[in-house]
Amino acid sequence: MAISVTVCGDVSELGRATLARLHGPVVAISGGSTFEALFPHWTGPSLAGISFVPVDERKVELDAPGSNWKVAIQGLLRPNCLADQADHWTPSAVHLESLVRRLVKTPLGQIPSIPQIWLGMGDDGHTASLFPQGPELLDTTSLALETVAPKAPHPRVTLGLAALRACPDLCVVVTGQPKGSVLRRVLDGDRTLPLTLALENRDATLFLDAACARAAGI
Repeated sequence: MAISVTVCGDVSELGRATLARLHGPVVAISGGSTFEALFPHWTGPSLAGISFVPVDERKVELDAPGSNWKVAIQGLLRPNCLADQADHWTPSAVHLESLVRRLVKTPLGQIPSIPQIWLGMGDDGHTASLFPQGPELLDTTSLALETVAPKAPHPRVTLGLAALRACPDLCVVVTGQPKGSVLRRVLDGDRTLPLTLALENRDATLFLDAACARAAGI
């Protein structure tokens, strides 16, 4: 595992650094407060022509509180005149797989190689909607699957480990001092943590704020 690390002083610097790294033609984006804070910084002509898909989603209606895709629509797609992508999926594993396969042309029977995937990490080491001790961690062949989160709303849809491992350009954003100790466990190879399994034996780019980097000993 070769990890390239970029440490940023604040969210504005983090926004600029991640925007410079962003490229298409297809990009899978995670939900959560970290990406909600980044989306206002992801603007400009470099986003034209990129097709965005969700990494994961809560199984709720689009207008319900907690919808990751609603946050992406409001914070990323509409401000960048990409609103035509706003309603191109519904929260089910079948539809997420169909969407990815439509956008990423792949021979039958193979896992699509999504050009770029952006992941975050929870304070329990989960990434996407892949959770510690979850049965989905044993599934290394599914492109998309449905999972159950330990916190409400519990039902989720997510790209699986197979999709994350097939991506040639994994980018991970982790912020905040409380996550630093968990990130250190990931970097030390703790295989009980889903992010460790996603990054195992592969290259990735890690974006941190200063507080998280200090807590992780970076």
